[in-house]
Amino acid sequence: MSAVRREASGSMRIGLAAFAALFALAALFALAAQAGEPARVSDLSWMAGHWGANADGKAQEELWLPPEGGVMLGLNRTVDAKGTQFEFLRIADDANGVVYYAMPSGGEPTPFRLTTQGPNKAEFRNDTHDFPRVIRYRLVDIDVLEAEIEGEVNGRAATLTFRWPRRD
Repeated sequence: MSAVRREASGSMRIGLAAFAALFALAALFALAAQAGEPARVSDLSWMAGHWGANADGKAQEELWLPPEGGVMLGLNRTVDAKGTQFEFLRIADDANGVVYYAMPSGGEPTPFRLTTQGPNKAEFRNDTHDFPRVIRYRLVDIDVLEAEIEGEVNGRAATLTFRWPRRD
């Protein structure tokens, strides 16, 4: 092989190696950019729907509107022998990700930051609140939504789990 062909062949290998390295670096930057993006309310669209169950003399339902404009609006209502309790709910995008606002009986909102999110599951936390401190949602299957709240009641750990079939 002539010296000219060897030099061209070596240059071509270096060029291909440099191209492959640049391509790999670009792919890594793209993955890092995606990983650094905060979650958005639109990631929680699986929660949308009318969910509820009747058991033990208690009717419970939770309704979530689909995400629109960076917000999901919700309502929870429980009717039993003691009366009717309700809670206005809102999940909204902010600069740092997603915040869940609970407003029992229409009162002042208590914020819970989205801390864990995956396919058909989400966890919101507010470690300064007594009960609940953690709110979890999970789509058990296409027609069942499960909600779990946990925290402290009278200095003791407490967890409540709700399982609601789809009503819509």
